[in-house]
Amino acid sequence: MKSQTIGFENIQWIVIAHNCEPHYLPALQEMLGKHDNVIVRGLDNDVHTPSSPRNYGMQFATAPYLGFLDADDSYTPHCLEEAYNNIRETKSDVLIFRRESELEDPSLVPLTELVGWNQLESRIIVERDNWDEEKMFLGVGWGIVTSKVFDREFLTRNNITFDEDVPFAESTLFSVQSIGMAQRICYLPQMIGYHYFINSRSLVQSTKKSGDTLVSYAKGYVKLFNDMENYGIHSPHLFWVIMGYLANFMLASTDELTLDNRLKIKEYLAPFILRAEPFHSAKGISEDFAETVARTTIDVIMNTDGKITNFTRDACDGHMRLMTILRINKNTDYGKRYSFASIRSIKGYQNRVPITTYADYEKLIRLQTNVGEENILTAEEINRYAMKLDGRILPMTRVHLRPFKRAISGVMRGHNNLPIMLSQPKAQSTINNSFVQHFLNSTAIDFIKMSLYANVQKQSDLSIPASFLSSFEQDSSIKRFKLISLALLSREADQIIALNTSEVLTMFTTLEQQWPDVIREVEQYDAERAQELAEIFKQGFDDVAVRIWPKLQRIVAFGAGKYLSHTTALKRYAKSTTHNHGHLITVESIIAQAIADDSDLFKFVLENDFFEFLPDNSEPLLLSQVSPGMTCEVIVTNRAGLYRYRTGIRISLVEHLPQGNAIIRIVE
Repeated sequence: MKSQTIGFENIQWIVIAHNCEPHYLPALQEMLGKHDNVIVRGLDNDVHTPSSPRNYGMQFATAPYLGFLDADDSYTPHCLEEAYNNIRETKSDVLIFRRESELEDPSLVPLTELVGWNQLESRIIVERDNWDEEKMFLGVGWGIVTSKVFDREFLTRNNITFDEDVPFAESTLFSVQSIGMAQRICYLPQMIGYHYFINSRSLVQSTKKSGDTLVSYAKGYVKLFNDMENYGIHSPHLFWVIMGYLANFMLASTDELTLDNRLKIKEYLAPFILRAEPFHSAKGISEDFAETVARTTIDVIMNTDGKITNFTRDACDGHMRLMTILRINKNTDYGKRYSFASIRSIKGYQNRVPITTYADYEKLIRLQTNVGEENILTAEEINRYAMKLDGRILPMTRVHLRPFKRAISGVMRGHNNLPIMLSQPKAQSTINNSFVQHFLNSTAIDFIKMSLYANVQKQSDLSIPASFLSSFEQDSSIKRFKLISLALLSREADQIIALNTSEVLTMFTTLEQQWPDVIREVEQYDAERAQELAEIFKQGFDDVAVRIWPKLQRIVAFGAGKYLSHTTALKRYAKSTTHNHGHLITVESIIAQAIADDSDLFKFVLENDFFEFLPDNSEPLLLSQVSPGMTCEVIVTNRAGLYRYRTGIRISLVEHLPQGNAIIRIVE
């Protein structure tokens, strides 16, 4: 708020401490009480949605315009000045701008906010007699209240407040009522004014709900949909997407839902479903996504016995992801060979396309790297090739790499990071100027890019210079020695990051064997730090990590399966330090993510690739078909041109989770 260009003194900031622990309110009052323009109030009640504190805060507002800022979000620096100038100049009742999103964890669901307006226009004015509902009510983002500013007198005159009896959809209802009653609305298509931090505790991300909670959501939807009809607001996209949220919540809460709960939900919502317009593709909404959401919603809400159809089961197993991959690559040589264009189901894909190994791709990949051929395996541009330790080279595309980058960013955020990544010399360039690099190099490059981005955004720090991590020409033994020396210089690191625990263990064993030489290297940069480290090492190396880095909180490095022995050995050096397995990352896919610190359990990362599972001496299964206790090899179909590819990764299923995910252990 203090960074706002309009000037902090020109903002009336009303802070509501809602159902907080007792010490929060006095702390806020002490922190903000010296500012005449800040009002701090506490509100303790039995309501656990944003409606109550927002309504309570609105009672104290005297400023001419109102906005709503959630506690973990922020306004961009120019937001309030631009919003104030535009809503005042245009005499609008409502002003709407854009928002950007940041994910706390890459496994969370991003909430996009696309618009139908011509985004070359900086300002668009809409009057009641010139609505363009196709542009105004595209997608679900238009119903979000936080990326809006309202004329306070307009809200008061029309008695518009948040309906505390409408949980989950209260913001959308507030938007419907305010837009429905507004005489003039100002849109700023180019202005990004709101920074939305998507955390794992939000109502959208926390999918498991009680039966009574889901009934209350359905009852609130009735109010929302009736008001949309009353105000002449037609938005099939919003209807199906928020109905899809409810269906997913129901799938995640099957053990919480009674027959009576299901009957009530159907009673509330069946009339709207039966007369709803079909869900079609649109900007930001693919045909597959639209079909999956609509069919899943109908399956889950209308079938009160709790049984779902094969379509919904396939959707949980990855039908939409698979169909997207096949559609994109239907005109490649591989897609034509196996008639991707005619495949409409997972079963059809399994019957048509064979299980593959590297031998099936080796000659085709050489045609790409050595001759310059393209469109053989994937229609997407291959921007690099990753070399595995055994020399196998596999293609990687930008879309395929996206979850890798999100995973790295999610692990780094909020920490002073010490990366232990020993890169190898560059391999070679291809005929079409893509690089063939060791997989570690490829990952290190992404780490550096995300580190630099994160530093710019003030989200994390890096304890080793990015320039060192990006230099791949040095001899590996020399570089390892240098890496250890640079790592020791840092006193502030609170998190060590590596691809696997072997890398971290090698650092500590090398340090134990060569610490006098390392001390001499450190001495060239910081004599005081060198002396401090020498005293530490003379005391021995048991649990030495927290003595080297007093702020160290955890080590994030994959250490299951074949790395388990390294993880066990590492405990000698880092007994007091939390360990997190991070992600199971291979060239073929980012397969799974550790569910918690100091846990050997993982959850699949299902956002990008399609998975099958091959038990011993059996046919491949889908995830829903794998029984707890069963051990299988992971088969992946990915966005980089691998189809039904045997990864060699073996997992054991622990338990199924709602919505098609599962808890697993890594066997090898």
